[in-house]
Amino acid sequence: MRTPLAVVWVIAVLAIAVSTARAQSAEPPRFSVGDTWVRSNGITLTVTRVSDSDATIRGFYAAACPDCLVTVDRDFKPVAVTDGEGQALGAARLRGLPLGRNWTLFDWPLRAGKAWTTSGRLASRAGTPLDVTVRVSVLAFEDVATKAGTFKAYRVEQAWQAVSSEGTDRWISTFWYAPEAKALVKFEPSDSRQVAWELVSYSLK
Repeated sequence: MRTPLAVVWVIAVLAIAVSTARAQSAEPPRFSVGDTWVRSNGITLTVTRVSDSDATIRGFYAAACPDCLVTVDRDFKPVAVTDGEGQALGAARLRGLPLGRNWTLFDWPLRAGKAWTTSGRLASRAGTPLDVTVRVSVLAFEDVATKAGTFKAYRVEQAWQAVSSEGTDRWISTFWYAPEAKALVKFEPSDSRQVAWELVSYSLK
């Protein structure tokens, strides 16, 4: 019995759609020593160490600690911060930084339509305790233009809420993650206290 041509065409289209859907998911990046990304806000990130379980990146938290070294695990979660010489930091310098595996700011694999919530307690730069909740949504897989070129990237929105004895603060951060670059390639904040940036150049070893 012959399969009608229309049915064959539909099966082929479905196969392509399934293949494309699988292709449009991203696993955590794997780094090499020397991988470098330069952003338009003057920050440069450089991978300084790689092991089977984690990697160390200089510049990861540059806005708060320009020379610090941040260790990220295989799920790209920041789990430790030291100064530029590898020495432990005092608690005051870690204020406001979401550290530890309980903070799921990336839930892999990334794919359009995925959403999750992560929460925990932080201290503000002034030392005020904050109960923080972040609702994360992967809104699209799309082209995004940067000074480093145009990338296929996941547009991710983070809706932050920080509750303290002084009240509630809310803001939204939107960024684009490009698997090709193994990095965030663009950032747009709703909060005027933060600065938008885009990728200017990068080098992968």
